[in-house]
Amino acid sequence: MTAGAEQSRKDAELKVLGEALARARKRGGESRRLVDRIRGEVMPFERPDFLVWSEGGGRRPPTLTGIEHFRVDHFSELEAKKRNQGSLVVPMAREVDRIIGELSSVRGDEDIPSELVKDMGEVYGRGIEARMKASHAGFVKAMNDAVSKHAGKAGAYRENIEAMARDVEAKLAFLVEVHSDFSDVFINGAHGVRKLGCGEAVLFDGTRETIEAAGRRLDYLILAFYPAFTDAIVDAMVINCRSMKRSLERNGIGFLPYFGADKHSPLYGEGGLAPIGVSIDECGNGELEYSVPIGGAASEAELAACIDQLPQAVGARRSGTPFAADLTMQMLLDVFGHAVRGSRLSPGEFARIRNEIGEDAVRARVSEWQRRWLPNVPAG
Repeated sequence: MTAGAEQSRKDAELKVLGEALARARKRGGESRRLVDRIRGEVMPFERPDFLVWSEGGGRRPPTLTGIEHFRVDHFSELEAKKRNQGSLVVPMAREVDRIIGELSSVRGDEDIPSELVKDMGEVYGRGIEARMKASHAGFVKAMNDAVSKHAGKAGAYRENIEAMARDVEAKLAFLVEVHSDFSDVFINGAHGVRKLGCGEAVLFDGTRETIEAAGRRLDYLILAFYPAFTDAIVDAMVINCRSMKRSLERNGIGFLPYFGADKHSPLYGEGGLAPIGVSIDECGNGELEYSVPIGGAASEAELAACIDQLPQAVGARRSGTPFAADLTMQMLLDVFGHAVRGSRLSPGEFARIRNEIGEDAVRARVSEWQRRWLPNVPAG
């Protein structure tokens, strides 16, 4: 990595750190108190990425907090050789920067080169594909891979911090930059049902074990939440890892069980990328060609996966346990959940429930559900 590239990387990491601490402090309560413990003079470092000198105050002694930053992407793919989830957004962002740089050199009276139009179309197509193929399972693996990888280095990070701290108390924190779009996921809780916003703060039960294990080697966990494709921070919080459960509660967040067709779906990348093509005619007009399902009814396999999990979702709702559900699961839960009994549901039993409710009643309930949650999708 060149000196210029290294400086750009550090500047980007410093931007995330500044945004995360500012946004977390704005949250108030637990996060505000913890930010005030950490804040101070920030110094670039390596292993971990930053050292923050805080003079303390009152009963708080001076501290030196090392902060290691890393990024987790919802839009990720399985890298065959490493078997970990690699970001799809980061390379796309680099390609967009390259295209913008080349476009800036094209004069207003010049046509955009056909190769550049093709590159623009391919990036756009990959963005669509990444959004449609992103899965809960892929996000959970991306989070677990990244946290586990850095937790394995926590001992070395702490040694480096202590070598610089000398007689000052040394602390270690992870800064996790999370980019996601779960806007088609529903949160079921004490205050009813709502849809998540793009980039909204959320933690899933599938990451609990990994995050709790890492927390035993940390002092703080700083979570910064962003939309999948942009760098406009949505939310941030600081977790005290020495009392993680209580700190999560004080921050108003917990690990949510998830029910949906993509809970155990094949990871994006296992089947290879779908073909995306861009054709350019003699006039320089580009046309994007791709095969990605957008909207429409759930496939038979997706529906079967949701029916299999439906009793668990019903049980969580009846017990008052907050949970998350994908669109298909939420529809099944709202339309059929009242009639589900027991901990298991076969396709035959589901068909019996549907027949008992009646086709007209089912159709009416589905239409009502669509009007509420999918007002812009034509009924049918």
